Amino acid sequence: MQLITTQNLIDLGISEDKHEALLDHLNEQLQERIGIAITDLLDDQQVATLLDLQETGTDEQVDTWLQEHIPDMEAVVQDEVAILLGELADSSDSISETA
Repeated sequence: MQLITTQNLIDLGISEDKHEALLDHLNEQLQERIGIAITDLLDDQQVATLLDLQETGTDEQVDTWLQEHIPDMEAVVQDEVAILLGELADSSDSISETA
């Protein structure tokens, strides 16, 4: 799932030739950050259950479990997106200038 899009990069003025590689990297980093934020909200048993479900269950089962155990999941995701886009905005000039 891509939470940061080409439009986000365009809005930040990042040159088009950097979009594909940057999008992959940013969305990968975002998924990691969301995972960390989620595990910070869970106790050890819940983390173990989630990890097991991620290995054995479907994406739909994982999503359902997350919605049941983290009622503000959407806010967690949006916070992490905003933080990463803010960091990207701070460095967008140097990103566009690098070859």
